[in-house]
Amino acid sequence: MKKDDILLTIAIPTFNRSKFLNDQLYNIHKLLGDYKFSKNIELLVSDNCSNDYTSEVIDKFSLLDREYKFTSNENNTNVGLDKNYMIACLKSSGRFVWTFSDDDKLEDGAIEYLCTALSNNLKIGCGMVNYFITKKKDITAIPNPLGSEGYVVANNFDSFIREVLVGFGNGPSCIYRRSLLSEYAMKKSVGSAYPHLWWMADLASSYPSLVIRRPMYTYIHPGVAETRRNSSKREDYPFDYYLYAHLSVLKFNLYINKFLSSKKNKIKLYRLFSDENINQIIFHKITVEKYDITAIVAALKVMIRRFYFSPTFWIVHIPILILPSSVAKFLEPYRWKYLELRSSILTYVKNFYNALWKIWQ
Repeated sequence: MKKDDILLTIAIPTFNRSKFLNDQLYNIHKLLGDYKFSKNIELLVSDNCSNDYTSEVIDKFSLLDREYKFTSNENNTNVGLDKNYMIACLKSSGRFVWTFSDDDKLEDGAIEYLCTALSNNLKIGCGMVNYFITKKKDITAIPNPLGSEGYVVANNFDSFIREVLVGFGNGPSCIYRRSLLSEYAMKKSVGSAYPHLWWMADLASSYPSLVIRRPMYTYIHPGVAETRRNSSKREDYPFDYYLYAHLSVLKFNLYINKFLSSKKNKIKLYRLFSDENINQIIFHKITVEKYDITAIVAALKVMIRRFYFSPTFWIVHIPILILPSSVAKFLEPYRWKYLELRSSILTYVKNFYNALWKIWQ
């Protein structure tokens, strides 16, 4: 790349969150002020036709003295979250685009570290950055093996999945090589609630991908109650947004099987999605306001296709999905006791095996 080329676009899609956006832009502006290569950075905001003070925030930051490039886009109408993410990517001018949120907390040195890693791996198709899942910073999306905080290049989709599993389900963890993105291809997954999953899979299955093990930000989760309230503000979906999004992820799991050659990876993902499936069913049944036959029928079609050979699915998942929500509320405490017991047994077996292995050596 040339000396003054834009290496990375930090693209922030936003809608009616002017306070969060203002704080985030201020934080990034401050971080880039201390970064000697900030002229190789573009900060782009894509406003999804907000009706709060978002435009004023953008105008204020556009007037600041800076070395980095500042760009903004305002949609004429609210085109939906998925499409706004796509627009933010396509409007970017960097070699790579990082779709970041307007509220997650960047770690000190994250941008500089990421740019260094990208500049050393210009031919990758996409990348995933690790992040903290809790404010305590005790859990990360990608477990750090042996405390390693470096990065690795995955040369095929199997090695990418082996590193991250589904850690890239969080949109702000995803980085794309801009020249490989096209509106035609991206539109196919717009409306799925998690379009970035498909975008990342298509790139990681065709090009090397970069996995940043070092956490770059802290994911700020508003909590179950808040996410349920916010679901009513989402675009029009045929039924409950969060159940719809979960079914979309199950379809994604079926989609990526064609890219995987490792049976071990397929089994890992199957088990992961199976566990998450029951979590999402119970969450839906406990929090949904009414018994929704449309949602249940749609869920059955996708879930049966994915878990047809699972006895647990037929014995546990199906009854909870079909029966009234009172059943899910009754069973949930017992399910957690079962999960705790299973975890304790697995931990005991693992420790016993490790002790035998040490004796054997």
